[in-house]
Amino acid sequence: MNADPRVMEFMPGLLTSEESDRMVERIEGHFEKHGFGLFAAEMRENGLLTGFVGLAVPEFTAPFTPCVENWLAVGA
Repeated sequence: MNADPRVMEFMPGLLTSEESDRMVERIEGHFEKHGFGLFAAEMRENGLLTGFVGLAVPEFTAPFTPCVENWLAVGA
């Protein structure tokens, strides 16, 4: 999904397999640190991966941080 231009249309760019693997490692690390995070979302009818949903603590500094973000990222 991370290499599909339609799915990643509103993201900074496409991801390689290695970049996708690192993203999964960051998601797993977030769960270990915070006790919550992002979950894979799949189609009930066929089990195909469609994106991810959940809560995440941003890793960047902004006027509104610290905070918890609500995520819903669904592919094409």
